[in-house]
Amino acid sequence: AAVGDNLCRRARLVKKEVLLLCESFVEGSNQPQMLAEKILPSLMSAILLDYKQCNEKLRDAAVLSILTTSIDRLKAGMEKYVAQMLSCVFDVTLPMIMTVSPETGSAFTAYPEIRSGFFKLLGATIRECSRPVFGLPAAAFKLVFDSVIQAILHFDRDIHEQGLDMLSDLLKPLRGNMSVCTMFFKNFIQTMLKQLLHVLTDRMHVSGFVKQVSLLLTVLSIVESGQLTMPLFEQFPNNHEGVGKFLMHLIKGQFSQRMDDAKIKSFVDAMQQVAREPHGQQALKFETLMRDFVIELKQFSNQEIAKMNYIKTREAMRKRADAMKQQKSQVPGLLKPEQLFGMAQAQGGKVGGAAAPF
Repeated sequence: AAVGDNLCRRARLVKKEVLLLCESFVEGSNQPQMLAEKILPSLMSAILLDYKQCNEKLRDAAVLSILTTSIDRLKAGMEKYVAQMLSCVFDVTLPMIMTVSPETGSAFTAYPEIRSGFFKLLGATIRECSRPVFGLPAAAFKLVFDSVIQAILHFDRDIHEQGLDMLSDLLKPLRGNMSVCTMFFKNFIQTMLKQLLHVLTDRMHVSGFVKQVSLLLTVLSIVESGQLTMPLFEQFPNNHEGVGKFLMHLIKGQFSQRMDDAKIKSFVDAMQQVAREPHGQQALKFETLMRDFVIELKQFSNQEIAKMNYIKTREAMRKRADAMKQQKSQVPGLLKPEQLFGMAQAQGGKVGGAAAPF
């Protein structure tokens, strides 16, 4: 009853305004060192403790937004807060967003603002502070990975694509340390393959087709590189064979009525063969292979297949526009100052996210 009390509502409004003011200060500060050393320690302690201890109906997504903004602003300067931050946030947020909504009967709709803020925070953490993420205890890291998979399975388009981006950001630094990469794949390759194939053949996730295909190719390419330092499947000492058998098992279990064993084996062999090819030659072949696969399964309507083609065309147009803008930026006066600033911000973000976490 107190949650709906008039005085309580007013207090929540004041609290939200204070949180928004703090976020604006963090975002606009031009003294990152002072922010990291003088402001954030006290701010983190206060907002994380309040977020963790208060009633779940009183939790404010603005707290998650402040944390996300702080990471985007300070990048690696937030690394020392990652373990504390994730511990406080995960413990109380996961039960909330896993709650089945009485209105929809779905576990993907309860507390939408908290849900959106949580996945944005997790994405920023993985992208900018990957070193401490990979340094988390095994149980805590599994929570991170499971949350990424939950985002990928989401029916909300934005959260689904955030999940795909998070998994991509988890995979990027692994190529720099094959022993860590091997342990990651040993623990999670079956889940990655299963869920990526699931969303690829699920009509609810057509919008992410290009990214889904790219991620599946990345996973298979790492395996086919032969650089992993131990077998991923106990019953198969050869990883190429183990992944092939696992993929055949997955596809047969779901689509045996539409593809016979010979077609399934031929398809899996083709996937692995493309994954072994040089990097520059893989993407188009693999995307075509996967598009032909879903068309053969008759999982998608002609309209949905046309949408896949549109997504690919739109992505190609975006890349061409970025390349043209990059060329123009080399010639003084061709681009407006605000365009140059936007490019500098985008490039800065990419550089900041590329640091290896080992």
